[in-house]
Amino acid sequence: MAVTFGPDALMVEKAVAADALQQLFLMSVFTQASLGGYEEGAFEMGDTVKFRRIRITEAEDYDPRTGSGANETEPGYVTGDTKLEKLFTNAIPVYHSDVKIQQYINETGPSMAYSIATAFERYLYSKLRTPTHASTGQVRYGVDMPIRIVATADTAPGKLGKFDQDLLVNGSVCLEEENTPPGELYAILATRAKGDYIGEQTPVDAGMVYAQSQVAALLQRGLPIGQFVQRMGFNVGGSNIIKTDGTQMGVADLDTASSAQASLAIASMSNNTDFVKADYATTTYLGAIDFVLTCTGLQNVAVGQIARIGPDSGAATAYGVVLRVNTGSKTVTLVPFAPDGTQLTTSDISTSTDKFSIPRVGSINVGYKKQALIRSARQMMPPEENAGAQVVTAADDDTGLALQIWTGNYQINKFKSSRRYSFLTGAKFTDYRQGVLMLSR
Repeated sequence: MAVTFGPDALMVEKAVAADALQQLFLMSVFTQASLGGYEEGAFEMGDTVKFRRIRITEAEDYDPRTGSGANETEPGYVTGDTKLEKLFTNAIPVYHSDVKIQQYINETGPSMAYSIATAFERYLYSKLRTPTHASTGQVRYGVDMPIRIVATADTAPGKLGKFDQDLLVNGSVCLEEENTPPGELYAILATRAKGDYIGEQTPVDAGMVYAQSQVAALLQRGLPIGQFVQRMGFNVGGSNIIKTDGTQMGVADLDTASSAQASLAIASMSNNTDFVKADYATTTYLGAIDFVLTCTGLQNVAVGQIARIGPDSGAATAYGVVLRVNTGSKTVTLVPFAPDGTQLTTSDISTSTDKFSIPRVGSINVGYKKQALIRSARQMMPPEENAGAQVVTAADDDTGLALQIWTGNYQINKFKSSRRYSFLTGAKFTDYRQGVLMLSR
């Protein structure tokens, strides 16, 4: 990490800022598993950073002797922007009668970095779980959250199994079979899922093989937050943010009728034509299905929830992220995926035995290609020369991070001043095809 500073940096603040910036990077798993960009200059909250990628086309098989002229295709671009929408900040008092520089550096830097890293970690995870598409009309789905799902085996709604190796294998297959650029794969697991996976690695025999594949070390040390281990094509790490933000509570009553209905029969299904793939130059449907449900009135279903399609007793047929809800027509729109990640059609689902429910999901783990999760960090304008305050900006081009420490507001009656840490940032998940949700207990 090569940290650089603004020209007016102070000695103590330099050391504190450098330490805090390094701690911010190490403490945030999603920061390490994403691509960052930093640009010099003064920015304000709400500014945007543009990005684009070219749409997919397919070459034709052309014969110059018989063809009248080879095709020429204008693919166009999928565009988007990263908005500097978050200003994470925290401050500490400094008492000038008892400050020791080394102690100050050792104690306050990691503490402030941790407070910002926690908020930043939660924000980055939300980019893989927060829908941003339009609620009506046609949607060109591209710069959006992942909708593909793999899941452990269940026996009933809300009864998912432990995170296991098959989940990583299926997740890797889902990511690699999409027509997207190659990239590093990351799998970020909830704390419980991480514990289940470490427990599954117990070496019974073939000890040399396990030792060479680092399983023995994994069992001895565990997998501390901020560290990764390579498994099944993924860099696997854990985040305690998913424990709090990556759990879905099951819905006990989906019907407005007097009796509670945790699952609803499917009255009919039809292919949805509003959702198309943004990355294709020609119209290609996303594969969404409109499920018309049998109920008096539909309630407690929201866009972004994970739905289960399957019998009340027995393994799930499919899971899907709810893309639209129409309570008037009692219709829910989603793209269904089998637990192994295979995309399903209406012919794969039975209106006689399969039912719709919103199950409890203990851990919504995520797998994705690193280049799909992007973030931007920028610095704000320093105080004016006679404002009574100063700012230090620590930036690192390698990680794309920039942290500012503001100092001032000296209170002479208390021999006290304040030091405020700030982190101006924005993030975006740029390609839904490069991510997969991995469900476990």
